[in-house]
Amino acid sequence: MDPLSDILGSLRFESSILCRAKLGAPWGLYTRGASSAVFHAVLEGTCWVKHPPDGTARRLARGDLVLVSRGDAHVMCDDPASATVPIATLLAGQPDGAVACLTHGGDGTPSSILCGTFRLEHGAANELLSLLPPLVVVSRGDTSTVEWFDTTVTLITRELAAGQSGVSTIVSRLTDVLVVQVLRAAATSLPREAAGWLAAVQNEQIGRALALVHRRPQEKWSAESLAAAVGMSRSVFFDKFTKLVGESPVQYLTRWRMYTAADLLERGDLSNAELADRVGYGSEDAFAKVFKKHLGVTPSEFKRRARA
Repeated sequence: MDPLSDILGSLRFESSILCRAKLGAPWGLYTRGASSAVFHAVLEGTCWVKHPPDGTARRLARGDLVLVSRGDAHVMCDDPASATVPIATLLAGQPDGAVACLTHGGDGTPSSILCGTFRLEHGAANELLSLLPPLVVVSRGDTSTVEWFDTTVTLITRELAAGQSGVSTIVSRLTDVLVVQVLRAAATSLPREAAGWLAAVQNEQIGRALALVHRRPQEKWSAESLAAAVGMSRSVFFDKFTKLVGESPVQYLTRWRMYTAADLLERGDLSNAELADRVGYGSEDAFAKVFKKHLGVTPSEFKRRARA
């Protein structure tokens, strides 16, 4: 398994399609912001995405997809000058759990967009998403994306159109696949000099080291042992890891262990001793101290909040 698949395999996804919008120029949809990442796939026509927090405006064409990784407020429109309406207003009154089919705009050039949300169900979700660019744009102009985009989106739209039993489950799984494909495409399209989590995952040796940490956080990893596991000298590995990831191997390992523990607390009912063992700490007290340093609360308090 490649490092990106290995790391993504250690996470849980919750993806869903909110609506398929059929739009005629002039049109503009405004999203006030969401607690999860939001994505839009352009099925027909062209449009713009505007991201007010950093002033970005990008033109999108059929086959392009944009992931608003932090759920920021943003605008989708046929023209940057077009008036906008909150998409929540158009979705109001739609049946709960159903995928809405919206029609909006004027009689001009038609466009069609598939809109959805994406959430990482893991203690490290916010941390990982914060390492992505605010806008991740995957373009059909990259020939490597054409086949998987067309295939996955076609399957989603056919399932939605058919409306047969089990459609929600099937569409949810296909959407998970679409999001993973977007993350992979974003990673592989980074320039060679790029830094950050996605760039580190794409580096053959550093990516393998990250995958080892994600897969086996309970092991007594060190910079030396990780370097040996991926066939590098300790000094070269340490420098390259720190440059790409933004922190040392031990710092990353410690944080990942705490996020893994938080995830286990949210999903189960393990004791502090069991948690400490699962993430590589022989001492329950030492584990609890590090957990509070990184998460701001004790494991017991974190568990109470998660249950609430």
